[in-house]
Amino acid sequence: VVIPSYNSEKWIAKCLSSLVKQETAIPYEIIVVDSSKDSTPEIVKKQFPSVRLVRRATQTYPGAGRNIGVEEAKGSIIAFLDSDCVAHPSWIEAAVTSINKGYSIVGGSVRNANPRTILSIADYLLTFNEFLPGMPQREVSFMPTCNFICKKEVFYTIGGFPPDLLAGEDTLFNFKAAQQYKLLFNPDIRVGHHNRETWRAFFKHHYTFGKHSALLRKKVALPGSYFAKY
Repeated sequence: VVIPSYNSEKWIAKCLSSLVKQETAIPYEIIVVDSSKDSTPEIVKKQFPSVRLVRRATQTYPGAGRNIGVEEAKGSIIAFLDSDCVAHPSWIEAAVTSINKGYSIVGGSVRNANPRTILSIADYLLTFNEFLPGMPQREVSFMPTCNFICKKEVFYTIGGFPPDLLAGEDTLFNFKAAQQYKLLFNPDIRVGHHNRETWRAFFKHHYTFGKHSALLRKKVALPGSYFAKY
């Protein structure tokens, strides 16, 4: 399990608690690639000694963090989780079962882990409306990397994540992956995502996501490139 982390002190303990309590006999390791300026590394070291912490002195973007984690990982199957997510107790079991059924890349559903405000609900629906828990199992062309599992050899065949993108690195990875492999969405592979609860965080995230999505589409012929060009 690979988790990229930057200033994650608010959620990292909940994330890692959900991972160390997985209900499975499958052996697994947890790797956090962290470049935080807050207390995240101290929380990991003190509360989760079994977790492997890989520290970077300067901010590491999510794609680069995932790439580093894969390089450090011993397993032949890589499961990606974000630091603001919590995994269902059967997350690893469901993920590996789907991989063993013949798919090289699988992902799952995302529930709202903090449905306390209209803003957090709006943030959740804008981001994950295609991957709600009640949706059917199906093959897709994109899955969010907060709940994303693939074989290590396939990860390297695709070329990993672009390390220099603040946002959109998952879009490019999925685009390349879908050209070579079938991507399975299985709603039984479940995680919860903590969403933004302030206007400042909400607008900053979606502005950044939109900006980098457009910049990426000016360089790569992704769906929507026509609109980004003009």
